[in-house]
Amino acid sequence: MFVIGASWVGFDLVSRLLAGRGLPRWSLLMYIAAAFALGCAYIVGEVLWRPIARVLVDPDKVTDPLWRRSLRLLALLTILAVVIAGGVLAEQHGWIPEWLR
Repeated sequence: MFVIGASWVGFDLVSRLLAGRGLPRWSLLMYIAAAFALGCAYIVGEVLWRPIARVLVDPDKVTDPLWRRSLRLLALLTILAVVIAGGVLAEQHGWIPEWLR
């Protein structure tokens, strides 16, 4: 869990440096906590996604009728659209902290 979060934090730090924004002024403990929190968020996302994937993705076979496969794809795209719309809404209302943007 920590390795996954640390890779996300490392990627964010490299992208900030390449964009010329510099590093956040955090203590070492804050960097470690951010890596742990991102790893926890990844694990929670996996746990929440598993039942959805079991219903929508796992039973998808080439022999299924096209309408059934299309309906599964539509459901996946709808879930993705809701997640993106929620992120945009959170961004517009200022619910996302500045350091996370």
